[in-house]
Amino acid sequence: DTVTKVLVRMFGLSPTALLARRDFVVLLCAFTVVIPLCLQKDMARLARASLVSLFFVVFILTAVLLRFFTFFSLPPTEDAFQFYNSGVIPAIGVMAFAFMCHHNVFLLYSSIEGASQEKWDKVTHFSVSASFIVTVAFGLVGYITFTGYVQGDLLENYCWNDDLMNLARVVFSATILLTFPIECLVTRAVVEAVWQRLDTPRSYTAVTIAIVMGAYVLSVSTDCLGIVLELNGVLAAVPLAFVLPAATYLKLCP
Repeated sequence: DTVTKVLVRMFGLSPTALLARRDFVVLLCAFTVVIPLCLQKDMARLARASLVSLFFVVFILTAVLLRFFTFFSLPPTEDAFQFYNSGVIPAIGVMAFAFMCHHNVFLLYSSIEGASQEKWDKVTHFSVSASFIVTVAFGLVGYITFTGYVQGDLLENYCWNDDLMNLARVVFSATILLTFPIECLVTRAVVEAVWQRLDTPRSYTAVTIAIVMGAYVLSVSTDCLGIVLELNGVLAAVPLAFVLPAATYLKLCP
């Protein structure tokens, strides 16, 4: 959605143009960027893509901070800074989704050169702390900028004739494209552990493409990022982050 709207804005495309169709743009990105990265067998090979994605996040945060000081004033909204309201429960799901990394642990640990508990502690503590700071910065700055008018997708709040934020939208889309392969590798590892038949290049490629195409079908079936994050948080992140680790510990150490 984001890239499509930016392309329409930049090139003045008609609504019927091929590049104005979100399903085509997403499919094009899947085959040109996502699938080649997902076909990697070693998560360590995605380190450079992850580093680029990290720089992209810093750029987006910088753009949001800049617009915080230069954006025009909005009319005040009632109870904009109330400590608790009806949106706190969905917000917990979104936050849980943002910090959900438990399913990546084994592949990430195995990708560390000379992995040890000390190295793993440093990596996890730094990563989670940095993620927390960035997430809080996005949340605070984004909400203070728009208060009661804020939408679930922060970048949707900014004008479509704002070139800086349009660039931030494109960069955000690139971040998603570079992040998805890590999740794909984890999913494929689970399939491989259960199926145990990915011993040929053909089956390996087929499973990878099937995973990407499944995600593609789900992505084009909705255009509301907020509800997707909320559902993912409730249905996937909460069990993975809070329920299953505790249940596993109780099973191993009764």
